Amino acid sequence: MNTSCEIYRETTLGTALQGVLENYVNDGRINEEIHKKMLKAFDTRMEEALHNNGRFKANFHAQTLVTYRLSEDVWRLVLKNVTFSDQSHWFDSYIPPLDRLLVVAIDGRDATSHTRRRPRGHRE
Repeated sequence: MNTSCEIYRETTLGTALQGVLENYVNDGRINEEIHKKMLKAFDTRMEEALHNNGRFKANFHAQTLVTYRLSEDVWRLVLKNVTFSDQSHWFDSYIPPLDRLLVVAIDGRDATSHTRRRPRGHRE
């Protein structure tokens, strides 16, 4: 993967999209160029959506930190036996305890100015 926003391709939604696009390429419905453009659009839209709408705060508790890794300013944590909670208790009814959770964390600040970066293609 070339850019940090391509990590969204590893989500359930991103994996499903890649599978469908690969099937379309194999069936001759789209070419490789369209395949790449659609994945790039997915990366951009996911980054924008999380930047603009990702303000919901929650807490999680893990029984065990299985592994952790820092590579190219991206943290990856694998947690075991994870529960979520929030003040409104929304998570209690929608998200059951998880056996494993992969957390991918990227620094959202620009290294020189310590201000939040705007997603690519963001317009004021």
